[in-house]
Amino acid sequence: MGGLRISLAVSLILAVTAEMLAGNNGIGFFILDMERSFRVKEMYAGILSIGFVGYFLNLAFESIEKKIIYWKE
Repeated sequence: MGGLRISLAVSLILAVTAEMLAGNNGIGFFILDMERSFRVKEMYAGILSIGFVGYFLNLAFESIEKKIIYWKE
């Protein structure tokens, strides 16, 4: 399950990076568009939202891991 949590983080990073490089919508495009428009507050709001999504997905996977692999603790 640790590998799933690591791959979740990597996939989130790659998805946002792909949106920044080749997308015309999505959170990565939003962040890049806000940076180019010098709208710093909105840019950081997008960055924080990605951070919150990653954090809560990690918590969800950790909770599932504790339920599935109960003998680990």
